[in-house]
Amino acid sequence: DTIRGLQSSLRVYGVNVTMATGRTLFGISTLLRDWRLSRGVPLILYNGSVVLAHGSRVPISSRKIDAADLQTILSICEPADVQVLAYSFSGGGNRPLANMTTGEAVVGWSHTRRAITEYNGMPVDWMEDWSASESSEPNAILIGCDGTPEVIGALRKKADSLCSVTVTQSSSAYLEVRPRGSNKAIALSEACVATRVTQDQVLALGDNDNDAEMLSWAGTGVAVASASDAARQACNYVCRHGVSESAVELLRLVKHARRYFPSEGEPDAQGVGHAS
Repeated sequence: DTIRGLQSSLRVYGVNVTMATGRTLFGISTLLRDWRLSRGVPLILYNGSVVLAHGSRVPISSRKIDAADLQTILSICEPADVQVLAYSFSGGGNRPLANMTTGEAVVGWSHTRRAITEYNGMPVDWMEDWSASESSEPNAILIGCDGTPEVIGALRKKADSLCSVTVTQSSSAYLEVRPRGSNKAIALSEACVATRVTQDQVLALGDNDNDAEMLSWAGTGVAVASASDAARQACNYVCRHGVSESAVELLRLVKHARRYFPSEGEPDAQGVGHAS
């Protein structure tokens, strides 16, 4: 409620709050309802592979992983005790939040772990064998492993050898595979072009490796107290609090700054990015 109230009041000063996340559109549907973001504000999904204007299903940008690379990743992962999930966004025009899953799909591969839904709450279409169709071009791939760090490290090294994808980690148990040329920083720059916001007007808050490029690119990058080493090294400041407390602290600071020290000659819309 506090974040929602601050976000709403900041619009008076021409400041917009948005999200940059590895999650799907369905995965942030509750937050979108709670935060009541302005229509048209860009949303960064799938770790930057998809950028949407809030309220629209037509992507501002969309990048995909080639079907051959998906198959190579499946071949790398098949001998290990891991779960592979391939996420695809096909758009679908303007639809209400009640139909949030329309236009998004998750296909999965696993020897043992086959839950009905994945961590976004989306249903998974489980494959019987470790193969992908020639038309499969996901926007993102998630590799989950409950094993040792050595297992994750070995898988990452093999996936990193593919020239058309990049690999990052959101935790010690997950690898996130993105199309080459796709990350939150690139997506944020595209969002800024769409909203006529300059790089120096962007404040970004993040906590993990998949936020590092964005924190480095933003005019002001801020990491939370529990942030990963990569996120901390990429930012300008480190907060004393966790994610929620840091978001509240920063939004209050921006509100006071805009209220008491308004800048002249700036565009009407400015950006405050929150990553997850």
